[in-house]
Amino acid sequence: MRQQVFLDLYAGTGTVGFEALSRGAKKSVFVENNPERANMLKKIAEKLGFTEKCSIIKENAENFISKTDLNKDLFDIIFIDPPYHADIIENILNIVAEKNIIHDNGIVIAEHFKKKVLPEKIGNLRLKKSYRYGDTMLTFYERGDT
Repeated sequence: MRQQVFLDLYAGTGTVGFEALSRGAKKSVFVENNPERANMLKKIAEKLGFTEKCSIIKENAENFISKTDLNKDLFDIIFIDPPYHADIIENILNIVAEKNIIHDNGIVIAEHFKKKVLPEKIGNLRLKKSYRYGDTMLTFYERGDT
């Protein structure tokens, strides 16, 4: 099994992407629009010794995905955690599905408010399962070609 490449959209403090690295991911790509947070991510990566395994992108998540090069940028796990109040989770899921940036056996994990019900199918993404903890839901999608 090859080592996984993890994409952390709306990275914030980068907790999930750094956890992926600590569990053996080959690389984590952090996309964070806020310059202060992006600089903080760089410092955390240095402190944890993950500088060589991190790419920190100071950009809007939608723009980043739209510019992703399909010939070199395929991800095994994509974690999407936009601000709940922004109500953009379905839009970003549509963009991820449309750009087809996930490996065949990859998964997309969407973190969202419990009252937001996500569709069973978004493009080539198929809902696999959902977990609720408190006011938060984690919804897992797999890439499926049917």
